[in-house]
Amino acid sequence: RRKKPLSEQVVVVTGASSGLGRAIARAAGERGAKVVVTARNAHALDDAVREIEAFGSEALAVPADHAVQDEVGQVVEQALDRFGRIDTYVANAIVTVMSEVEQLQPDELRRVLDVNFFGMVHGFWASLPHLKESRGTFLHVSSALAYRGIPLQAAYCASKAAGRTFLETARVELQKHRTPVDVSLVLPGAINTPQFDRSRQRVGYQPQP
Repeated sequence: RRKKPLSEQVVVVTGASSGLGRAIARAAGERGAKVVVTARNAHALDDAVREIEAFGSEALAVPADHAVQDEVGQVVEQALDRFGRIDTYVANAIVTVMSEVEQLQPDELRRVLDVNFFGMVHGFWASLPHLKESRGTFLHVSSALAYRGIPLQAAYCASKAAGRTFLETARVELQKHRTPVDVSLVLPGAINTPQFDRSRQRVGYQPQP
């Protein structure tokens, strides 16, 4: 199926306050897309909107915690209220904690899964009916670690592996029903973004990619 050019799309980007999400949102805006940016940091989202508007495109900031299903639903509703549709939903928001498994705390593991896995799932459920209407794309910014567990990153790797297999299942089911929605998984390696400066760690220093 041919997709609309990016210049004609409405794109939702989660985790858009910094790092890869901010870069994705800016690049989409630069190419003419209307962009909905969402994350917890409202001030940073406002800055992202100003960057996109400087390219002559339109943008909307919707602060939300993507671990909370109702807040993700509000992101989708506000995107529809402002722009009328969603063509691409980019699930990018993540948190991580650097810790050996033995020291990993239950609440830390739960938070990583809540944001990285359930946050993506919440976005998939909320956006899917509207992506069906637009014949759109659900894109998950996953990780090479969806296929490999590495030391200190058990929580993150587990969350990404769960997301990868969830979307594999969803993709096959959508194909079976001839649903005109593409499900795309991006598997980057380590990229030097602010997550490495901010991530919780239990190793005595901030790790680098």
